Amino acid sequence: MKKGAENKDRIAVIGGGPAGITIALLMQRRGYKVTIFESRNRIGGVLRYGIPEYRLPKYIIDLFGKAFAGSWGKDSSQHPDWTGAFSG
Repeated sequence: MKKGAENKDRIAVIGGGPAGITIALLMQRRGYKVTIFESRNRIGGVLRYGIPEYRLPKYIIDLFGKAFAGSWGKDSSQHPDWTGAFSG
């Protein structure tokens, strides 16, 4: 999928599990500015904390985290002008 034109609209994704990562990547490719809000220190959800290392190496999940470097946090008040939100 090609990346769309840069959009000024912001999207908040609540939860950095498989669904949150998926929708964040899709919206980012459409040109939206995406921020993932995750309660834990790293995104991944069940991918990181439920699947053993020998089945799914953690460095693969970290690659998704790099795609959103600087675009995830715990405080939703830092960006009060959201266009939309997704809770996964």
